[in-house]
This record gives sequence, structure tokens and C-alpha cells, in this order.
Amino acid sequence: MLYDKEVNKVGDINVVARASEHLIIAEQMQLRRTEALGATNNDWDRAIIGDSGRATMLRSLMKSLKMEEDIVPSKEVMNDRDIANQQAMMMVPPGGIPPAPGEPPNIPNASAIDSAGNQAGKPPGAQMGAYARN
Repeated sequence: MLYDKEVNKVGDINVVARASEHLIIAEQMQLRRTEALGATNNDWDRAIIGDSGRATMLRSLMKSLKMEEDIVPSKEVMNDRDIANQQAMMMVPPGGIPPAPGEPPNIPNASAIDSAGNQAGKPPGAQMGAYARN
């Protein structure tokens, strides 16, 4: 058609390059995902979204970076971890330190604590979970 002298032959296709537009949008989304990960990397947000929510965000970022997603544990593994963490938090004695994984909680029986909260056999002020004051 470039070299044909006949005027009746006219093309009806308009080419619009959109790959560059798509790449810009993809790069912007990648930046926003990274910013969201940084913004939610604190105790308050972690308490809201949990470790499984954070893993979902990481999985999405890895996918957009075209990296292997198996770096981040699966949803099932993360849900199991969340359940284990919740159970461990329920085993923490009031004012105490959580037990190490696999160990029973160290909760003194009620008869060993007087009305002031002191344990029997310990000097006053040496309460459960209290820090030594200098």
C-alpha cells in the first residue's frame, strides 16, 4: 500500500503503543506495595493484619517482582503459625514472661501468692515478672 498509486486503498488500523504505559503503571504499583510493607511494619499494624496478612502482602510483592513466591510460606503454614502464636499468648501468666516453645507455663498456684501479690518464700517486691530496680 505504500507504493500503490490507487487512492481507494486506505488502511483502517491505528497503532497505539501502550507497553510503556503498562510498564509505568506496573512500576508504580510495585513502589506502592513496597511503601505499604514499610508503613505496616510496626506492632500496631501487625496486631491488626497478623503474620498471615503480612505474608500475603510479601507474596504479592514477590509476584510483581517476578521472583519465586515460595520464599514466603503458604497461607496454610501462616495460619498455623497464627494459631500457635495465639495459643502461646494465652499461656502467658499475668505479668509473666511467655514460656519457651515446648515448655509448660510457669504459673504459681493461688495459695503461694498473698494478698499483696508476693510469692511465698520470696521477699516483698520480688513479684512475678517484676524487674529488679536499682
